[in-house]
Amino acid sequence: MTIRWRALGLLGLLAGCASQPEPLPPATIVTPPVVCEVPAGLTAGDDEPARPQGEYTQRDVAEYVVELHRWGASGWARVEAIEAWSEGCVRRERLRTGQQAGPERD
Repeated sequence: MTIRWRALGLLGLLAGCASQPEPLPPATIVTPPVVCEVPAGLTAGDDEPARPQGEYTQRDVAEYVVELHRWGASGWARVEAIEAWSEGCVRRERLRTGQQAGPERD
């Protein structure tokens, strides 16, 4: 009786070997990413304005806030310049490799 069960168990295990594996999906062509190095002048940040220390007046605070606003605006302008540089780099790479123009961003 145990031989019968062993034979049935062995047949059950071998039944999985007779099945066909799933066919592989067709290969897709992946476009390599474009790597552009941003110029160092665009990545170098300015120093944050110094906060008023000790006894300070409302005028000192107002001047600090104005300087802080200028500092932040220059940072955002730098981010926009980096974005324009990167998009131009991708555009130049597409022209160089002969790829058709697509969306600038994913």
